[in-house]
Amino acid sequence: MKNIDLHCDTIAFGPDFDGIDSSLEFGDYEGLSQILHTLEKYFTDDDIDKICSGNFLRVFSAQN
Repeated sequence: MKNIDLHCDTIAFGPDFDGIDSSLEFGDYEGLSQILHTLEKYFTDDDIDKICSGNFLRVFSAQN
């Protein structure tokens, strides 16, 4: 969480999150609710929106 806190305005979930083979505790996309539940303990709703989609959309729209 410390790294996410430092980079909250620059990180985002990538499209490769769906369909990955993972031995991590959250598995793949189906574990997203588990990740969001953990983020809710440490971050505001605005920060979570940035991490889940806002940062990606901001950078993607700047490229076009």
